[in-house]
Amino acid sequence: MQHRITFYTPGDRDPMTGKSFPPSAAMDSWAAIRALQGAELDKAQQIAQTIAQLVTIPFQRGISQNMTVKTGDGRIFHIKFIEDPDNRQVELRLYCAEVGQNAGQQP
Repeated sequence: MQHRITFYTPGDRDPMTGKSFPPSAAMDSWAAIRALQGAELDKAQQIAQTIAQLVTIPFQRGISQNMTVKTGDGRIFHIKFIEDPDNRQVELRLYCAEVGQNAGQQP
């Protein structure tokens, strides 16, 4: 596990104005990250890429599917599914989508 990542909770909405607050950092962890698949989509004269990433972390409570993950190099992943592969609370596997023009590229 060679990547340091930060988990972000979604920003709340201000009930008065309806504006969304920015996401807030919830916790940090070490992780192993690897790409599962890639697909390019043409849409409205621009290319948007979706890369499926598998992020493996030591088991932690409080991780949920509405969180996003940010890596040290600025890549952002949206958690789609969380798995405890052996149900022993040793590690979590986070199946994530990285969406963006440069998805999957290292700087």
